[in-house]
Amino acid sequence: SVPRVDSPPQIDASLDDAAWRAATKLTGFHLYPAWKPARVQTTAWVCRDETWLYVAFRCDEPNPGGIRRVVSQRDGSLSSDDSVEVFIDPGTSAGLYIHLQLNAGNVQADQLVRDGRKHRTWNLPWRSAAKPDAHIDSSTGWSAELAIPLSLVQALDGGGAWRMNLCRSRAAAPPIEYSSLGALGLGHGFHDPEHFLPVEGRDQ
Repeated sequence: SVPRVDSPPQIDASLDDAAWRAATKLTGFHLYPAWKPARVQTTAWVCRDETWLYVAFRCDEPNPGGIRRVVSQRDGSLSSDDSVEVFIDPGTSAGLYIHLQLNAGNVQADQLVRDGRKHRTWNLPWRSAAKPDAHIDSSTGWSAELAIPLSLVQALDGGGAWRMNLCRSRAAAPPIEYSSLGALGLGHGFHDPEHFLPVEGRDQ
């Protein structure tokens, strides 16, 4: 479910706002394509207010010195960096979905995928913050927070049930590991809207 919060979180990648304590906590990311629990785990949280859908990630990382954040250009190939991804199908039964990606250096990429065709020049005015832990000697990973404008997602509403998925690319210790919250079918990678997870509580 996506609970409504009274006070929005500050988008600073600190994860210390009351909103995250009231948010739905999501765990159990699995590696793709092996589909076994990821050894290095990810925790996510989701909540909303009247205007924004909020998503946070805490990415465990036992090799913090290797956290990769090389790509600096918006809409660059962020999957080669440590990054997280949000997929949203606003009730179109896999006909259309939004894809947002954020690397550990807070560089954004986004696209609209309609009937399998990727529109890479499409941009959504979303807000984000991402950063590794401040002190490398005590670091246990990196964090990210995203604020997604609900009105612009609702403008694409297909009238059905909304579905989402959350994913991570871990590049700190090659080879890159890919993990997903939702179970994915083989052959599609993360772009598998048929296997996104149902969203409950969006209209409450």
